[in-house]
Amino acid sequence: MRLLVILALACAVSAAQTTPLNALIAEAEAHNPTVATAAAAARAAGDAVSPAGTLPDPQVSVQQMTVGSPAPFAGFTTSNFAYIGVGASQTLPYPGKLKLRAAVAAGQARTAQARVAEARSEISGQVAAAYIQLQYLARQRQVLAGQQAILRAIEAQAESRYAAGTGGQDAVFAAQLEQTKLLGELSTLSANEATAQAGLRALLDRSPQAPGVTPEPLRLTAPPATLSLANAPAAAVTAAQVQSAGQGVALARMNFAPDFQLQYMYQRTGPGFPDYYQWTVGINVPLHRKSRLEPELEGAAQLHLEAQDAQRAQQRQDQAVLAGLQARLANDARLLQLDQGALLPQVRATAAARLAAYGANAASGGTLADVLDSERDALAIEQQYWQTLADHELALAQLGQLTGAGYE
Repeated sequence: MRLLVILALACAVSAAQTTPLNALIAEAEAHNPTVATAAAAARAAGDAVSPAGTLPDPQVSVQQMTVGSPAPFAGFTTSNFAYIGVGASQTLPYPGKLKLRAAVAAGQARTAQARVAEARSEISGQVAAAYIQLQYLARQRQVLAGQQAILRAIEAQAESRYAAGTGGQDAVFAAQLEQTKLLGELSTLSANEATAQAGLRALLDRSPQAPGVTPEPLRLTAPPATLSLANAPAAAVTAAQVQSAGQGVALARMNFAPDFQLQYMYQRTGPGFPDYYQWTVGINVPLHRKSRLEPELEGAAQLHLEAQDAQRAQQRQDQAVLAGLQARLANDARLLQLDQGALLPQVRATAAARLAAYGANAASGGTLADVLDSERDALAIEQQYWQTLADHELALAQLGQLTGAGYE
């Protein structure tokens, strides 16, 4: 009876309009504010690459030289020292500096882009966790609803016995008490569902008044055949940081080289006097080595070392988490096999036999207390099975988030 009731409830839920997890993940990646913020930062970092590798703007200047008086054009027709000049100047960084500046900016852009992938992975993992929680709670509701139907049948049998004088009123009270306990579990379950729905709405950036999500039925998913941390989002961030910091060290060393300034000036004199043409090359001599350049280099080298340490720490952490998730999945698989292959059939059969015997007033059926104990055992094992299955699916979601493979 128990299995038939639960299967009927499961079919009713399956007939309802469900939303697949992949659709919710795509929605979260498109609308979640955390992902949007990371994407905006990546676009800003990408826009900074071209300016970093571009020459400074040239300068245009106009001059006027007067002779004998500060009045405009004084001596212009009488002295070859009076002139009107027009010129332009351009700062030229030492060869290779612009390329390195662009490389540093590009490294920062790659880091920002890696953070977008990391944010998407984190949000996807949170959406999967909320979805699996809803799947588990929906399955628990089916289990409790089935148990509720069975307890009502037991109560009806106890009342029938009491009316026939073959049972006591205490049996009726006992059956009613079990239903009251079940109502408490259902109330807690409803609160947990409301919390999970609210969290999922926030991840999807939906209105708090938006309808709740109906998940697909909770099912066992096989782990991937091969696992790799090569595309781990968090590791990609630290790798980009290491590369960018290394380019920062190269740029800090390059800053010891001088920059140049090229200037040209055309000077127009009065009638009868020759014009002047002037070229000037200036050198920016890096004299402040001790106070500016060497500290900058030391700071860049320190940032590079810190990035390398962070990368190694992230790799060790990812490996430890991967090993823990693999062990957890293997343990959950063993528990699921034990529950499904042995414990569940056994407790269901025992509960069904005792309930049938009790309903038939068979002498071997035992007391109502025995029937209720069997039902409690069956309910506990069934709840344990679905909790383990939810834990298994959550571990798979965390595995997808860790490796960057996502969750199917």
